[in-house]
Amino acid sequence: MRSYRIFALFSISLFSLFIVSCKEEVMCTEEYRIIDFQIMGDSLTDFYTIRQSNPTDTIRIESDRSAYGANFYPVLEDNYLPKLKNSQDTFHFIGEINQVVVVNEVFVISADQCHISKVSGSKIIYLQDK
Repeated sequence: MRSYRIFALFSISLFSLFIVSCKEEVMCTEEYRIIDFQIMGDSLTDFYTIRQSNPTDTIRIESDRSAYGANFYPVLEDNYLPKLKNSQDTFHFIGEINQVVVVNEVFVISADQCHISKVSGSKIIYLQDK
């Protein structure tokens, strides 16, 4: 009987150690997320995003504009994930026409271990055509 208790205690201890030392693996999907929005009216001649908590972090997305569709502008892409992982921050999308700021939109963006997600921000804004 005593050996049974020792075996049971040993087994429980070993199992507990296994559970504590086991690291949770995260399985991410292969999708690539882009947070964007549409600007109706004039087209921007320049645009970039600034992270509010680090104003020196100016994000310029240099990808093919045709991938976004007519008048859609990217705010942030999944490639920014390492800098935002498991947190949330406020970002300012700045849009210019001929070096004049015509768009200053605020977006709150979060990230888990795999992807970025929009918490709040515009879907469409309207500019006056000149």
